Amino acid sequence: TPAQANEAAADAAWIDVCALTRTDFPAETLATLAAGGRQLLVDLQGLVRTPAIGALQRDANIGDVLHHVEVLKLNDVEAEVLVGSADPEKLQSLGVPEVVLTLGSKGAWVVTPDLLEHVPAVPVDGDVDPTGAGDTYSVTYIVQRVAGAEPVEAARVAAATVSEFLGTP
Repeated sequence: TPAQANEAAADAAWIDVCALTRTDFPAETLATLAAGGRQLLVDLQGLVRTPAIGALQRDANIGDVLHHVEVLKLNDVEAEVLVGSADPEKLQSLGVPEVVLTLGSKGAWVVTPDLLEHVPAVPVDGDVDPTGAGDTYSVTYIVQRVAGAEPVEAARVAAATVSEFLGTP
């Protein structure tokens, strides 16, 4: 709820918002989290998931939440749902200051109103379980941005950190 969000985020400068479905963080809650200059990195996966029991359903009916978002992280499937394509240029139309389109072993795209830059993945040997890679990427990206890194440099460090995470037995 907005009240819980305000209490939980009282001293935060950046918040990583990861939802299971879009009802986890309604627009009012995101507005509360973003209040006072707090920066939100929102993982789109939950916002495009409908809150229905059964097989996973996705749609683009996310409402008016993106104006609360500083960084939107999404993958190619989520981009297809939201804008009909994983084309980084289409993501500029969202009006989000920073968009990070992650593509697994194909790297990522950093998208801002003035920039489209591909950041290569750091290779990992063998087959790996990618569980936790997205969260690792997001947290590393935020830590780098807080430390003063520009978006592309934050993405490069995040890619290297994910590679190290996935390569750790």
